[in-house]
Amino acid sequence: MTLALIGKLALALLLAFAAIRSGASALQAAAILAVALVAQHALLARGQAQASASRLDVHRLDENREIVFWAFVAAILLLALAAGAALTLGVLSVGAARPVDVDSPTLVAVLMALVLAAGLAWLAWSEARSVLIVSSEGAEGEEPEQSLSDDPASYSGLLEAGLGLAAVLVAGLGVLLFQSGWVAADSVAAIAVGAAALGAAVWLAQHTYGLLRGATPDIDLIEDIIGVA
Repeated sequence: MTLALIGKLALALLLAFAAIRSGASALQAAAILAVALVAQHALLARGQAQASASRLDVHRLDENREIVFWAFVAAILLLALAAGAALTLGVLSVGAARPVDVDSPTLVAVLMALVLAAGLAWLAWSEARSVLIVSSEGAEGEEPEQSLSDDPASYSGLLEAGLGLAAVLVAGLGVLLFQSGWVAADSVAAIAVGAAALGAAVWLAQHTYGLLRGATPDIDLIEDIIGVA
């Protein structure tokens, strides 16, 4: 978990530097989303630390719910807040005369952020494979069948890493198009970043409805999440 958290923090700092230096709404939206992902990851780490301190027994419902709370409720709220901020930035910047200066240091920071976000997405996929792919018993003498898990808990970390990568890609493209002469590109990219974050929050809320109501999470999955996070 430490490596991923450090990577997300570095990504947020790179995007914040690029956003402040350039004044681009798209980069500001991506930076806000990156900060939200850092906060979500830190809250998840806190919840797991508390559970570990109390010698978590994964067969105890209340303590399972504590992990689920930090992993999903916090993620949904933070993504929704980031989405609102990004959408507001994008809408307010439509048609507004504002200075946007994309110089070499900004481009270098965006490129570094893109490489880092891609690395974080690869790391998240590598760690999540053990909980994403589940095996089911086949007929006697046949190989067990493998399929993707339908439990949203197994997708949360990968979803956030992919969202971070998409935000950097969209923001970078928006800035480049703005520089090439399409004035509305920066605003459109900021709105797209906000819409992506909002979509991720809605997806998590829809697919974790039972967990948010207090349903018992999958015991084996909780054990796997603790092991790879």
